[in-house]
Amino acid sequence: MPELEEAWVLAKDKPLGVTRFLKKYAAFTLLVIVGWFLDHTDEGMRSMLLELLERRYDSAPTAFCRGTPKRTGASGSPGSTPTPS
Repeated sequence: MPELEEAWVLAKDKPLGVTRFLKKYAAFTLLVIVGWFLDHTDEGMRSMLLELLERRYDSAPTAFCRGTPKRTGASGSPGSTPTPS
């Protein structure tokens, strides 16, 4: 999600950037947005996401994944062996 937000901010500063941004992301065969529920978004970002979803409606699937916060410490990811101290 942070990468999408960064791309959105950059697009807003360019002439026709918003139109090109929405057209680009609306054209993907499958759009997967990870971290949607972890990050707080401002009104502009929420509006962009709603516009993007409207453009993709009935034409291409969009998946929202909550994702997981990055783990720190010895445990690592699920199923990994801890590193010795």
